[in-house]
Amino acid sequence: MRDPYQVLGVKRGANIGDIKQAYRALAKRYHPDLAPDSSDADNRFKEISQAYGLLSNSDKRADYDRGAIGADGRPTPKGRAETRTQSAASPAASPSRAQTAPRAQTAPRAQPRPRPRPQHQPQKPKPQTTGQDSTSFKIKADEVVNDLFASVKARHKASAPLKGEDQTYTLVVSFEESARGAVRRVKLPDNKRLDVKIPAGVERGQIIRLRGQGGPGQNGGGAGDALIEIDVAPHKHFARKGYDIVVTVPIGVDEAILGAKIMVPTLEGPVAIKVPPHSNTDTILSVPGAGFPQPAEGPTRKLGNLLVMLKVVLPPKEDAGFARMIKKWAAQNPYEVTREFDFSGPTR
Repeated sequence: MRDPYQVLGVKRGANIGDIKQAYRALAKRYHPDLAPDSSDADNRFKEISQAYGLLSNSDKRADYDRGAIGADGRPTPKGRAETRTQSAASPAASPSRAQTAPRAQTAPRAQPRPRPRPQHQPQKPKPQTTGQDSTSFKIKADEVVNDLFASVKARHKASAPLKGEDQTYTLVVSFEESARGAVRRVKLPDNKRLDVKIPAGVERGQIIRLRGQGGPGQNGGGAGDALIEIDVAPHKHFARKGYDIVVTVPIGVDEAILGAKIMVPTLEGPVAIKVPPHSNTDTILSVPGAGFPQPAEGPTRKLGNLLVMLKVVLPPKEDAGFARMIKKWAAQNPYEVTREFDFSGPTR
């Protein structure tokens, strides 16, 4: 087997992080499940795994670096010599002689001829098993295993039925359509035409989901959905405030002072409302039931209101008689609006 450092492409002084990173890259490249078309992938992956198993074990790596074991994890002649030296240096336990009293001498008896003792044969150390067979090798670093087989799992998962992707589109509707609802025929980028029902009261940013109208599925999976995001075009006069519609209506000075009946616009057409005498700019009048639909309560939906904000406007042309009248009135009725205004505030 080749030098494990050479197999992993790392230097001898590499730390465990560099070794793990090199193994991860090579394992992803040569794993049989990730490289099924490579005839040499199985042998290369086995060699890479054995090299990583040796270098990731600090004891085995130290033995290899000093030449006690080879790249296959088996003891070298130097390693076997070290084993014999260590065995010889261990003192054998010798039984102590028992002291006995001297016996009377007797006639010598024939002693059996001692059999020749076999010379001591040094016992060969059993080859160390590295446990690095491709069928039983287990990587200690769990994250390496997870990274490696995540790609394999994703490949098998790719063959399962997959739902198509959801596709998002933007549909701009008018203010009137957002308030009262409508049906719009839209054309999607793939030239498919669909009738989209715009619900009454829809708001800007709301999503309408059309199931099965998105991207095609894979491996027999169903199509995705079309997500229609609503955008509401601004109106010339109306603005939305919750479930109410706000509109600003100009009135003349005489209408503001004396009161009057004026026509105001609504989504259903103009209606007449009464302006009370002495009405000022920003006075708000209400037209019930002319706003946006509120959440349903029972069989019918209650509508918000139309809020009419008054704006007092002077005559379009300067009128000398009107000016003299106001001047005479002002002299008789001291009137200064700015007295009611609070100018206090932070100073710079």
